[in-house]
Amino acid sequence: MRVLLLLALSTLAALGSSAPDISGLNWPANRALPLFPDAAKEIEYAKLTALSGEEQILLVSLQGLVNRRQPRLYLYWSPDSSNSDDEVNEAWLRQIEGQGFKSADVTSDPFRLVDKYKSDIRGAIVYDTKLPDTINLASTLAGLYGAVIASEELARRLNLSIIEDLRGRFKDKYELYEYAARSVWPKVTDRLITAIKPISTVLYANRTWETLLKANSSVTDSSNNGTYTADLSRFINRSNSVYVNITDAFPADGFGPSVYRVQVTADNQTVADFRPGDEAEDAFLFDDGGSHLADYPGGWRFADGSAAMIYKFDYPRRATQLTLTLSMWNQYLVSASADRPGYQKVNSIFRDYIVGTAAPCIWLDSNRPREAALLDKLLRQFQPNAAYLGWFPNGDEMTGVTQLAKNGIYVGAADFYFNPTLFGGFRSKDQAEQSTPKEQPADQPTEPSKDPSKDPSKDPSKSSPKQPPWGIPPRKLPKVFLSLVYLEGDNLQYDQRAMFTHWNDPERGSVPLGWTISPLLRDIGPGILSYYQRTATKNDLLIAGPDGAGYTYPGVWPKRALSDFLAQSGEYVRETRTDSVLFVYDRINATDNPLTPELTLAFQNAVGKQRLRGILYGSFVSTLEALQVNVTEAFPVTNMVSIGNEDSGAATLKNISDSYKGRGPLFVAGAVSAFDVTPASVNSMVKKLGDDFAVVRPDMWFDLLRRREGPGWPGPEWPRPP
Repeated sequence: MRVLLLLALSTLAALGSSAPDISGLNWPANRALPLFPDAAKEIEYAKLTALSGEEQILLVSLQGLVNRRQPRLYLYWSPDSSNSDDEVNEAWLRQIEGQGFKSADVTSDPFRLVDKYKSDIRGAIVYDTKLPDTINLASTLAGLYGAVIASEELARRLNLSIIEDLRGRFKDKYELYEYAARSVWPKVTDRLITAIKPISTVLYANRTWETLLKANSSVTDSSNNGTYTADLSRFINRSNSVYVNITDAFPADGFGPSVYRVQVTADNQTVADFRPGDEAEDAFLFDDGGSHLADYPGGWRFADGSAAMIYKFDYPRRATQLTLTLSMWNQYLVSASADRPGYQKVNSIFRDYIVGTAAPCIWLDSNRPREAALLDKLLRQFQPNAAYLGWFPNGDEMTGVTQLAKNGIYVGAADFYFNPTLFGGFRSKDQAEQSTPKEQPADQPTEPSKDPSKDPSKDPSKSSPKQPPWGIPPRKLPKVFLSLVYLEGDNLQYDQRAMFTHWNDPERGSVPLGWTISPLLRDIGPGILSYYQRTATKNDLLIAGPDGAGYTYPGVWPKRALSDFLAQSGEYVRETRTDSVLFVYDRINATDNPLTPELTLAFQNAVGKQRLRGILYGSFVSTLEALQVNVTEAFPVTNMVSIGNEDSGAATLKNISDSYKGRGPLFVAGAVSAFDVTPASVNSMVKKLGDDFAVVRPDMWFDLLRRREGPGWPGPEWPRPP
């Protein structure tokens, strides 16, 4: 019998009426996420870049309603105004077509979908533009009532009855989420919570800025910490607004500005005075631009590399003198403009999944005490080992993951994951896994694909623990055995986007590489997972991203919930054949915690002792002295050397090698920056390292390490010089 995302029968009886039917989603107790039906063989797709945010969210909410019955709608748009195309979304559409699916382009008139699927729509939920968080509540209500999300104008234009109007109902987001938890969430699932930004900022392609302040040289040690002043008076005009952009003066090395106080005065009267992260900042932050707040206890906002923070300051009419004062350190580049640099719109990405599953949706910051207290209260409504899909306000990753972990909830980063309701039902034609496959025992060897690619080098069984990639042993025992691993694979949109781009680099496969990937793709993207499995070369190894079934910090979990998480993780990494190497974090907020022997063995037992070679631990170092390999009952855990780009990575690794004077090979695991370093760059870096280094695939690397640490592990013979 299908498990529905509804109230328990007893609760329904108490309510005296049945909740709207959201059947079509099968959710067995042993699955992390609900399962969408197999996609229809004929897909309709539309590029929505030319539409407004209000129009996009209406169509995306319709997509959620239609696709939960049978996935058939594929909608996408470019989030970058400088590029109207979205090559990744279009490339995935070609992959879907390549698996035997037909497609029809409805971009010229996407609203014909409203007419075509009118029977799926029971009405419209209208959100309050003055309180953006109502968009999150509207998303849950739309899934619950079988409605679309709309402005009043659009609802009237499309002849949709308004069944819920959220305008003017709540004074702030605290009242809104309290109401949602009390009156709406008991009617939907308690196994899944989502977190998506209600509003996004789109910057104009040809925006210009005038430089005000710039660090004269690269500063990475906060030695220029101070207070800096700039005159904004020349930007005064009839708009009575000025925009200030703070970004990285030297973006290549990732030590951008850290700002801890912002002040603006007009004719000596205070216009703004706040510390980033305080609620007072919200009124002025036009776009966080990928900047982050420092994790707890916080106190500053930083923008490294291509990130930026853009503030908007409104000043009084007839102002004559406008002054900006910033307290900050490191590599600042401050500029300003009187022209609006972009616009804000409703954020529709991932909304189809929220509507399709009728999942609770929030946007609360764990770094703000009042929001964190409310979030703790809300999380108590969810089952242990529930999933949190989305991300965190202000990039407050570590504080957010810690708070969720303390409540027994893990994270799947999904805030830029397009078309989850379509990919949830897209299964490639050669994919053996069905909705409820038979689970493999923990210590049964992984079975290779029954229908590998015709090219033997792309046989997914090459990722099997049975088939090490060593080939011909080196003629000379190297000084350093190096494994290289791309991080960020727990991030579902990385798996869909940046990883896809790297994967199609012509030089992929020339160097052994580990690729972290989310086992949650088993449920929310089986066709994506299958694509990587069947196109992997013998030098590619798929690795479960942190920390198994989802991203978390296991050391702070409640004991019973952790047991459930580990059991689920073991099943998921086995079923996705990512079980030879595991990447694990353990932190409390921003502080790394060494992985305890108890947790180490718990992960090993959950995955299977004859499967899991070792654990890559998310503690990143850059010197020989900081390298660590901890061995518990012949099972190794190692930290990693951070590789941010080709040149600095080669320099760091060479320095470690030059410093090593020990006997026998040194073992180094490298963590490759997932968004910035291409396989071609990795290949170029490896060439710079020379003959002292032998690069091996991560599973083989652990086999060799365990051979060094002691006998008894079935693996290749220790390579000897001739």
